[in-house]
Amino acid sequence: MQTKYVHFTVGMLCVMLAFPVRAFVGEDALETVMPPVAVDPDGDVNVFSSPFYYRNGMIFVVHVEPPPAGMAETPLNLRTVVRKGVLDADGRWQWQATTLEPRTLKDGYHTQGSIALDRKGYVHVVYNMHDMPWQYSVSRLPYDIRRFEFRGQSLSQEMLAIVKLENRSPFPDVGSAAIPGNQITYPRFFVDRKGELYITYRYSLRPARHWGERAFGGGLARYDTATRRWKSLGGALTISKEDAQLPGDVTQYTQHPFAFDEHYIVLYIELAFDKNNGMHAIWTWRYSGPGGDTVKPSYAYSPDGGAHFYRADHKTLYTLPINYADADEITDVPGPYWAEKAIAAFDPEKPELILFPIGGPRRLFSRVQPSDGHYWQSDGDSPWGATDLVIDKEGVQWLIASGLKIFTRKYMWQPWVMVLDMQQQYRQPRVEYVSEENALYIHAKSGDYKSAVIFKFNLK
Repeated sequence: MQTKYVHFTVGMLCVMLAFPVRAFVGEDALETVMPPVAVDPDGDVNVFSSPFYYRNGMIFVVHVEPPPAGMAETPLNLRTVVRKGVLDADGRWQWQATTLEPRTLKDGYHTQGSIALDRKGYVHVVYNMHDMPWQYSVSRLPYDIRRFEFRGQSLSQEMLAIVKLENRSPFPDVGSAAIPGNQITYPRFFVDRKGELYITYRYSLRPARHWGERAFGGGLARYDTATRRWKSLGGALTISKEDAQLPGDVTQYTQHPFAFDEHYIVLYIELAFDKNNGMHAIWTWRYSGPGGDTVKPSYAYSPDGGAHFYRADHKTLYTLPINYADADEITDVPGPYWAEKAIAAFDPEKPELILFPIGGPRRLFSRVQPSDGHYWQSDGDSPWGATDLVIDKEGVQWLIASGLKIFTRKYMWQPWVMVLDMQQQYRQPRVEYVSEENALYIHAKSGDYKSAVIFKFNLK
């Protein structure tokens, strides 16, 4: 592999960034952690997922991969595979793999998996869902991927075929899995700075209704490691037996969505945690029906792990669930925007984010102290269309674009400096900053989307 670095002298970087600079040039700045692994280009699209997670010298990865060699591929026999990498005494990564689901549907943007660890080290994986009951498994032992306990809602091969081949979602009940909800799409894990595990997702609040009446809200839940239970972080919404199939003789049931509106679908809640462990959430809204075009990028802030949520002034309390009219709009441009977005936070008052306007370049936004009552301002175009960002333990910002390309700056008024340009066709980068190593771990796809790789970029 040919790697090209943009070389700056330390003096040049100091002038441009105006903060103490660590040198990134040299072949030791980048290393391959996971060599290319074959993935299905149509089933493993990592736009709305968390495909890998790092902890204590271990990496956990989930992919949608082709069926075993010699088996003809069908729309229902891709494999959800979990991999674990461990750094050995000689400094080499050793990998093992477990097939979690051999009946994964071929469905781009939907059935890819998400993975993370709870505070005790148990591995959580959600996978193979598009408006379906929870497909969710947890490792039986901490840091161990050899055996999993299924904590979702079982589906037969016949039901999987109905979803994929007939494009139907006949799941009318309120859900019986360990995570609240049913007819799940876009699940993604997040872990705060204390190791607490969260998940966001879209789900149907009235799953027994006709499609246009099913009311798709945004779910946000937090995992209690001691009780092994998930708790929804949302407001009460009561439904009846006409809305959903209810257990036993129950005639009413209470759902707890984080965001919900009768006329809009909530799409893709993204979280970030600042240096004080405050939670910052962003999401968008779609008027109705399937599709990725959305409007009104919205924001909420919680300083207490989801007990209370506030608007951008960090003082005005939301009533949950947050509806379309009350949602705090990030920008004066209502849209349309693609549903994909990114957010990072270090200073509690200054989260940074990327929005994806339709028909224009990706844009950076920052929260600022307002002079006119508006808390958001644009920081210009995202360089090279960068799609992911993190902020390190010193408050330095990092952007990652396809290529791979990496950019950095200390303050929003400074120019972005490119510190890495691999000049390769790597796509869909997902990045995790590991503070104890002061390094970026980057998961990316090859140009043909048929393989995935993980790199480590050292910031020292």
